[in-house]
Amino acid sequence: MKRILKIFIILFLVFSQTIYAENIGIKNYKLNNNVELRGIRSYYDFNFYVDENWFLKDESYVYLNINISEAIKYKNSMLTVYLNGSPVGSVEIYGKKNIQTAFFLKREKIKVGFNSLKISAFKMIDDEDYYEDTNIGNWIEIQDDSYVHIEYEENMENMRLSNFPYPFLKRGNNDGFNTVILTGEDLDSYLALFYLSAVFGRYDAYSNLSLRVEHIKDFSVDDVDKNIIVISPYFELDENFKKYIDSEDRSKISNNALVKLIKSPYNVDRYVLIITSFDSKKLIFAAKALGDIDFLKGVYDDTFYVGEYKQKNRKIYQDRVTLKDLGYKDIVLNGIDNEVDFFIEIPKDRSLKEEAFAQFNLRYSKLIDFEKSSLCIYVNDIPYLDKALSLEKSRGDSIRLSLKDVVQSGSVKLKLKFNLVAKDKRNTTYLANNLFAVILKDSIIYKPTKIEKRRDLLFYPAPLIEDGEFNDLNVVIPSSLDGEDLSNLSNIFAFLGHSIKGLEGLSVSLFVDKSKNNLIYGLNLKELQDNLYVAKKDRRYKAKENIVLNEGDGVIELIYGVYAKDKFILTLNAVKREGIKNISKYLSDFDLVERLRGNVCVINSMGTVKTYYIENEKSIYKNIFSAYVCLGMAIIVFIVLIYTNKCKE
Repeated sequence: MKRILKIFIILFLVFSQTIYAENIGIKNYKLNNNVELRGIRSYYDFNFYVDENWFLKDESYVYLNINISEAIKYKNSMLTVYLNGSPVGSVEIYGKKNIQTAFFLKREKIKVGFNSLKISAFKMIDDEDYYEDTNIGNWIEIQDDSYVHIEYEENMENMRLSNFPYPFLKRGNNDGFNTVILTGEDLDSYLALFYLSAVFGRYDAYSNLSLRVEHIKDFSVDDVDKNIIVISPYFELDENFKKYIDSEDRSKISNNALVKLIKSPYNVDRYVLIITSFDSKKLIFAAKALGDIDFLKGVYDDTFYVGEYKQKNRKIYQDRVTLKDLGYKDIVLNGIDNEVDFFIEIPKDRSLKEEAFAQFNLRYSKLIDFEKSSLCIYVNDIPYLDKALSLEKSRGDSIRLSLKDVVQSGSVKLKLKFNLVAKDKRNTTYLANNLFAVILKDSIIYKPTKIEKRRDLLFYPAPLIEDGEFNDLNVVIPSSLDGEDLSNLSNIFAFLGHSIKGLEGLSVSLFVDKSKNNLIYGLNLKELQDNLYVAKKDRRYKAKENIVLNEGDGVIELIYGVYAKDKFILTLNAVKREGIKNISKYLSDFDLVERLRGNVCVINSMGTVKTYYIENEKSIYKNIFSAYVCLGMAIIVFIVLIYTNKCKE
């Protein structure tokens, strides 16, 4: 028997597709990968998510496309589907090569949040069960086009700010941002925009977001079918939005920011969120407050005011956790052949210390053949460590591996695969129901780490993010930005938001801040020309170190030590607009980010990336240091000469 159970140390949302037809939402959660189930009894668990703001319809169902081994000849072979522990339907799988079937899911059986769909199969080659679990012909395969189909109406009535980020962001959707953000043209509005973008990324940490931003003055009728967020000082607000700010609001926004939710005047099914103040600095506090779930829970109206906002003390990183800490009970696996997947995430600005380990505490059945039964740990699906099971330890056993040996940072997949061989081969079916292994809830993941100064884009979003916050980051922008530029930057900050816990450490400027780390967007600064490996001159590239590129390419460079030894500059530059757009895609998409390497990346118009790692970096900082050394030596020589002349006299 084989049970496939996926447990994530970090929250994982299944890829899904959302379609809207009039007021009906249709969401399809796809399987994405083929799943093979072997042995007499086998299971597959699949999770899907239901938002608290959905009114479910009766038309929800699960569709399954199943290929079946021709060797399965037992007439009572069946497949059953369970929803949250309750059966929803069964189908015979005997005598068929393929089945395409669907089972309706009653809305009263579907709950808000995560739902568990279990696919359970009982299958035999014949009515003699001897060695059935080891026969390689005893399989079925669930095809990757299988999916859960959910139909719903959105709850768009009585919307309050406590519902935020809904309806502007629908979590778990790569296409869930049916919103346009309108902003003022001042630096404070831009900083509030970037913080708010990071807030959206933090709320939906495992989806690629596609944010669209325009200046208020560029708002058009084409956007009236969308939700709208407005970030602007009061005096720059369009009159269409000002009219919703009454005298009471105006009396409070000299020293506060106003955050107000209204029904869209353009579309009865949409909403507008207005963030404004007489003091543009207050917009920044408002954006941060919208990222505080606990704060929003206490907002029972469509309006709040914020003067100063400071986040609560927080613990960014927890070294030691148990499965119980992560919300799990003892994990019980029944049967002969079964496995569990654990995904462990290490922030990319950190590396594990030597003492890091994972220890899985176990109990298992006494009915197994201990000479033939075993446990194997796979690292990223490759066998890594195995262990024999014993009768003496069946009531309390454990297996431990060093995490430092298998991962430095990023994610790693650990699979625990049990092979439980029954003592009595003549009654396999009976034993298959009674053999068990238990992974105990007091199992430990110990992940002590240290902060690393990352000098390689392999570790992006480090070094822009450090210790769960923006790394003293100054965003240097041109004096003129259009909607496409703002969208590019907002999507980058939404991606950075996936990795943050706190909303601090960010600034926006037209100039480099020599005391900070700097992200330079689309600027060709003369003061950096000698330090860049790819510079622009007369709208053409000037490259060093055998870097090959064309005019349509975009360039990302990470350099250290220009103004201070431990401070970096990340430049995003292109000769043509399409180049800067390609850069933003690579810095805001989970799949594309994996292709980044080195400290120079060249991305062409086809989306192909060339990476370079150049170690001998020149820098203003080093040049200044050398100049001081030379000056010091000159002064010493001068003093020696004067002293020598005096001695001669």
